[in-house]
Amino acid sequence: MTAEPVIIALDASAKQCSAALLCKGHVLGYKQSQARGHAGLLIDWVEALLAEAGLSRSAIDAFAFAQGPGSFTGVRIASGVTQGLAFGLDRPVIGVSSLQLLAEQAASLTTDAEGLIVSLLDARMGEVYGGVFSRTGEGAVQTQPVSEEWLRTPQASDLPASPWLGVGEGFSAYPALQADSQHSRPELFDALPDARFGLQLAAKRYNAGQIERAHHAQPIYLRNQVAKKAGGL
Repeated sequence: MTAEPVIIALDASAKQCSAALLCKGHVLGYKQSQARGHAGLLIDWVEALLAEAGLSRSAIDAFAFAQGPGSFTGVRIASGVTQGLAFGLDRPVIGVSSLQLLAEQAASLTTDAEGLIVSLLDARMGEVYGGVFSRTGEGAVQTQPVSEEWLRTPQASDLPASPWLGVGEGFSAYPALQADSQHSRPELFDALPDARFGLQLAAKRYNAGQIERAHHAQPIYLRNQVAKKAGGL
């Protein structure tokens, strides 16, 4: 394994779709919000990123993808596109949490802050996806999970007692949850996962041998019931 792997990361876990490339420490990326067509967009972006970097597909060492939690359709698209590309090139895959993508984004934008980071995504149906992360303060990867990720109602979300910073559009969906955030950062409360913030996570895991075969590119939903039954039954 190379110390500086070439990695493509893909995300479609929310209404924003994104793709990013890591090569020799340099990051390239695209992101866009649209209702449909994420699969085609991701594939087009992979080719565009490689062309911009002057690389062929064979130069890719691994594919990373946001495996969720998030949109049921979106995480399936990201995992499916990743699986197809990885199978075709016989490359490994690395799944990263969409909530940790948010935490990495918050840590990058608040380098002078301390305390925990709480990531929230709107899960619809009156619920939020959540996760709590600590700042590592070392290296390119800036966060690590401190608890299991959850799916709960906003009222039941068990937020930390110690100081924390909120990130993710779950805070915009349920503004009452913003009150206890250590800093009021409206841009963080509106934030969506972005593939570029998964590149260093993936590179660290790649160099540690924490990789999987393409068929293991599976989503994490947290919710088994993806739609309410008629009549609320």
